[in-house]
Amino acid sequence: MKTILVLTDFSDNAAHAAQSALNLAVMIHADVLLFNAYQTIPVSNYYIGAPWGGESPSYWEDHSESNIQTFQKHLEPLINKVHPEQFKPAISTLCREGNLGELVNEIVQQKNIGLIVMGSRSDNAFEHIFSGSDTYAVIEHASCPVLILREKMELTQLGKIVFASNFSPEDIKSLQYLVKLGELFNTKLELVHIMPSESLGTATNEGEVEFMKQVAALNYPHITFKNVKGKEVVERLNHLCEEEQANALAIVHHKHSFFIRMLKQSLAHQALDKQKIPLLVFSAKMD
Repeated sequence: MKTILVLTDFSDNAAHAAQSALNLAVMIHADVLLFNAYQTIPVSNYYIGAPWGGESPSYWEDHSESNIQTFQKHLEPLINKVHPEQFKPAISTLCREGNLGELVNEIVQQKNIGLIVMGSRSDNAFEHIFSGSDTYAVIEHASCPVLILREKMELTQLGKIVFASNFSPEDIKSLQYLVKLGELFNTKLELVHIMPSESLGTATNEGEVEFMKQVAALNYPHITFKNVKGKEVVERLNHLCEEEQANALAIVHHKHSFFIRMLKQSLAHQALDKQKIPLLVFSAKMD
């Protein structure tokens, strides 16, 4: 199994996300790589007429290394609680200077990463996708799924995942990933067809027919289908996740995604403020 990359800024929410990632690692037999990206502050020669040296680049490197080692130690008691017959993930650490999105892309390619886990800095993971530059940068650069957890969100099981799709060709790769994950846990996949109001009453197009053929070819027995139509699709999807007691909501992030466009609308943000389950975001660039 591939490694889970856990992004941390050493905040309380990052620590919570790391604990959830560790629980998931036990379930899917994956190791954990804790990663912190740091930026060195440029040295300024003068500040209000007096020299101001700031901190040296080595200070920020040492600061990051020290914090991530402490962060790792806080997770060790959780590892010790893992039952002897269960898989015990190995935890490693990495710190690098630079742009988070670009660094994540490099690490995913170099370290055989299969999933990225991060906590949202705000209490609204969905809002954070568009207003949080770090999260957006990670999603834009990552070639593997990104799991975003709000504060106090738990991911203790994978009994059911709702996958919101408008049956775009790019969504098939994401569904294939979910099927592989589902085969490990007998997960039920609820494939929700998102249909904007302007498409109501139209005949099924060739793209949708081809999409369904590819879904059938996956030969996964635990896929069910539902349609969400009209103007209030985001709010209805939110209620659906609650009614179905889903453990996660999965979406695909690409430029022309209808669901992503809906999320950018204020009413959609309001509807998702109450979302209580983790958000799994697939990039259209996923390998």
